[in-house]
Amino acid sequence: MAAENFVTTLCGIALSGGSKDVQRVAAGILSTIVVRPRCRDVVLTGSSLQAVLGVVLDSKMPEVYSQVLWAISYLPLCDEFVQLLLENNVIERMKQMMTEDHVVVQTQARATVVQLSANPQLRSRFIELGFLPLLVSRITTRDLSCCEASIHAMQTLSDTPILSANLLDLGVEVKLQEVLHKCLQNQQKPMLSSKSAAPVGHQKSQDGRQVCPDADCVPGSEGATCASDRNSSCGITRDLEAARSAALQLLCQLSRHAVQDQLSLLDDATVTMVIDCLASTDIRSIEEKRSAATLLRLWTGAERTRKLFLAHKGVELILRLIISTEDPIVMEQLAWCVGNIAQGEGSMEVETQLAECGAVDAVLYYSNSMHEPVRYRADWALGTLHGDTLKYNALLAIRSSEALGLPEHHCRHRESLRQKWGFRNVPGIDELVDPSKEKTTGPRVSRSPTNDLNCLAINQLHGAHYSDASSAEKLEVTEAPPGEKQALEPNRTSGQIARQHVYAEGPHG
Repeated sequence: MAAENFVTTLCGIALSGGSKDVQRVAAGILSTIVVRPRCRDVVLTGSSLQAVLGVVLDSKMPEVYSQVLWAISYLPLCDEFVQLLLENNVIERMKQMMTEDHVVVQTQARATVVQLSANPQLRSRFIELGFLPLLVSRITTRDLSCCEASIHAMQTLSDTPILSANLLDLGVEVKLQEVLHKCLQNQQKPMLSSKSAAPVGHQKSQDGRQVCPDADCVPGSEGATCASDRNSSCGITRDLEAARSAALQLLCQLSRHAVQDQLSLLDDATVTMVIDCLASTDIRSIEEKRSAATLLRLWTGAERTRKLFLAHKGVELILRLIISTEDPIVMEQLAWCVGNIAQGEGSMEVETQLAECGAVDAVLYYSNSMHEPVRYRADWALGTLHGDTLKYNALLAIRSSEALGLPEHHCRHRESLRQKWGFRNVPGIDELVDPSKEKTTGPRVSRSPTNDLNCLAINQLHGAHYSDASSAEKLEVTEAPPGEKQALEPNRTSGQIARQHVYAEGPHG
């Protein structure tokens, strides 16, 4: 058989083979040939490509035409191929597939929209035919793979501010809330089961066996593992996790297209549900971490969403992401979040909370990053903080969190950061401070990598000269009992020390 006739023959078998099984096999072989560049360069010609499109248009078997549709989405989007798709009404056929009852066909049609939308002409045709309203109206969480494909297709087709506004008018927020609500429901189930199993875990710890209680695991940590098989995260299946990640990416795009005054287009319920969902889950995917960090940065840059963020313990969410990864994109966005909060609120009470939970230490750590965008954003964030906050943070770095009477969750976050970054491998640094040099009887803590940076920040503020982090003791601050913590906190009302080095830049860059 000649090479130019091979594909045409396969198409004929796929359309009207002797049995359904034969048609499925022919469609599988045809798809493999179309997908692989070496094969299609040999046997695929203009006439045979027309025959392949005929299978998509004329076949009555969902398993056949959905498989071939998937294959042609991998073809190079040259002008000749695009023209064939438009002339043969393949886009109209794809719209019919999206309304069929066969879930696999629906999913494949949505995934093909994402692939073919790389061509501006085809993307415009999708929009003209009303794919966006169709996607919004038919999105459901009954099949999570189809749900994820629908969200990705909506994201691809709404890549301009006008189309994003249209998508919001169509009620996409309600659909995304359904995805997040399903995540929250699945997250609550393992939480209840872990509480019921807590006494057992406590008994095992008393027996000396190694256990991994949930309270001691660092949420979102890349190194945190438990004995159980982690096929799902906090009760979330991988399909649901992928749908949640797609929802965050779409929300990022919608928020990015909206300028600060237009963020009110996003409903309060959506913002609250996203924060609650992220705060109660273990985010594993780096793409999802980037989406979450970007979304938080955008929301902390606007007053209404920032207030919601702080009211729902959003600072703890920032700390969870800080502990979970050192990806440069995530670090830059998180430093931006801290700067947005400090600059937007202008409150010593909020800045004190940032210092006590370890966020200021994290920004100091970022200011020494090897990545220039991270350093720049961390320096900007430090410039939005009051001088009193930096002095108080230096105190926290050289004194025990427990001795200062910090809340338990703040102590836990600071200890997680210390464990994550470790101590400098210098003689004497990773040991406890020499008791002979200590004038007080209270506990002291080991020096962490941010001790040097804390002293540097104080030195720049006062113009003093200290040789290294050990000079932090020259601050002459004695260990305080828990009851005296309030006297050591920065003045929440005076704000006498002006902010330093604040760049002329808005919260959104």
